[in-house]
Amino acid sequence: MGTLTVQTLQAPTSGANANKVIIPSGQTLQLTDNLRYEDMPVGSVLQVATTMWNSETQSTSQSFTDVADSSISFTPKLATSKLVISASHQFQIYSTSSYYAGGMTRIVHDGTALDFQSQTYESYAEFYGLSGGTNTHDRLHRIATVSAGSTNARTIKLQLAKYSATTVHVSVNQGAYFHAVLKVEEIKQ
Repeated sequence: MGTLTVQTLQAPTSGANANKVIIPSGQTLQLTDNLRYEDMPVGSVLQVATTMWNSETQSTSQSFTDVADSSISFTPKLATSKLVISASHQFQIYSTSSYYAGGMTRIVHDGTALDFQSQTYESYAEFYGLSGGTNTHDRLHRIATVSAGSTNARTIKLQLAKYSATTVHVSVNQGAYFHAVLKVEEIKQ
């Protein structure tokens, strides 16, 4: 086997596969450590980090509390990248006697909440005429974007809070019966 040395690969500019360099099925393209992230095209995914957990975090506080096991330590490859952060998790709202209850989760990037303004009833249930309590279970999906800003390591995590004193508690992965995932994608800009 020999080495093929080229400076630029260029795809045909017309036809069914215009502007595509094709690697045949069953073949792989192995990149060496000489590939620089700076040379990759805009829109390229530079890296992905995920965490998945099923431990329950329950909160009786109207202040935001960290969701256990949701943290990712993430170091961007380029300061100019955009980070796309997404989460999917089970969320329970529980009240023993009130006809309404609520709460929310939020994504926190390096100590700053990315998707929260001022109210904690993004997930909310209200049942007029109810003599008992409120107990809802939903799957919530969150997504937020932020500029990397630097190549320093940072912590990305979820937090949760209940709405109003009448809400007894909110929880993520109630009873540890469910799984949650937090994902960070670095996209070259």
